Amino acid sequence: MSFSKSNNYQNLPDLSSIWCSEFEGDPSFNTILPERHRQKMRSKGNRGHHHECFEENVDRRINKLEHSNRVLRSDLRNCKKTIESLKNSLRKNETILREIHHRMKNHLQLVSNLLLLEEGKCGSPEFMEALRQSRACIRLIAKFHDTLYMTRSFDSINFVEYVRTIADSLSTLYGRDAISFSVSACREPLEKDKALYLGLIINEILTNSFKYAFPEEAAGSISIDLRKTGARRFTLTIRDNGRGLPESMDSNNSSSGLKIVQCMVSQLEGTLDFRNEKGTMVIITFPDR
Repeated sequence: MSFSKSNNYQNLPDLSSIWCSEFEGDPSFNTILPERHRQKMRSKGNRGHHHECFEENVDRRINKLEHSNRVLRSDLRNCKKTIESLKNSLRKNETILREIHHRMKNHLQLVSNLLLLEEGKCGSPEFMEALRQSRACIRLIAKFHDTLYMTRSFDSINFVEYVRTIADSLSTLYGRDAISFSVSACREPLEKDKALYLGLIINEILTNSFKYAFPEEAAGSISIDLRKTGARRFTLTIRDNGRGLPESMDSNNSSSGLKIVQCMVSQLEGTLDFRNEKGTMVIITFPDR
């Protein structure tokens, strides 16, 4: 029997699958097939087992993910309930705090009215002036509580509106409509305690300006400016174009109003400086915290 070039060995059929099925259990099988064919058949035989193992791993992973998902959903529901409970508690506390500020304002107004009655009975001009200053301070504190009652945030207040209220109240009290005011402030939030101290300081300095800086019925101007002058410092500058400070002014033998200013500056842990520059300029520097 002869073979042509077209019937070469490359055209012979692959009998490895037949040998695999017929000689797999035969000891002589290892000598019939070369090593590469044996490895190929073993991989074909193990493929089904590997597929089953892979499916089992996927099922276990899916079960773990579903369990984790259920736990996360439960935690999310609990967090939402906690957040809602905290919001309700916060609203109740804000309502209570506003009511406290409102009642404090009413009580201070009552005290101011009682002092007004005593002022009418007083025959001493000095004592009457002391009662008037006390009433002004009490009204200022009452206004401060009223501002906190009206605001949404109890941590800070609108400083410009707060100071304008003080200036308008004092201008009406002393009848100094001819004096103009300008108020400016940085956008940095100011703590409510510091705002109260600054309000008392401004109240005393403006009162002093109304009484001594300008002659009666004379026109003038007062500027109030609050600026952040450092990484952790504020500077309050109050300036008027009045007569200026007297040369005989002595801080050790100062008036009760100046003593209040010094006390409030001490509460702010700040420094106080008076200057005569075409009027009176008061500079107060204090830390923001």
